[in-house]
Amino acid sequence: MALVAAEPPPLERGDAADWLAARLDPAPWHGTARVLMHSIAFQYFPPATRQRVVAHVARVGAAASAQAPLAWLCYEMQPAPGMQAALSLRMWPGGQEEILATGDPHGTKLCWVMAEGGPGAAAASLATAR
Repeated sequence: MALVAAEPPPLERGDAADWLAARLDPAPWHGTARVLMHSIAFQYFPPATRQRVVAHVARVGAAASAQAPLAWLCYEMQPAPGMQAALSLRMWPGGQEEILATGDPHGTKLCWVMAEGGPGAAAASLATAR
């Protein structure tokens, strides 16, 4: 808390889709992996804002390459009955999505899901190699 008090983070008020469009340029940045991350926010956006965010990320992802990838990391509630929040990762190029973990909305308890050969499996193999 002392760090936040000493150096408060900048806060901006506005529409999430407008904010994202102004900051996530569709042109790829060669040599840079860009990551969009949000947590328990998407459900609070109006439907039109959610649609605009998804469309913009899809445009940016379509321009991604192996030398300029895009990752969309989300911890959000899932619409399926009985599902809690899920940590998902969508990577471009390709746009493949993988659920990395599920858990309660506050992230106090996570159950990691390791798909064979996916990003979660790669992270697990790195963690166990230490």
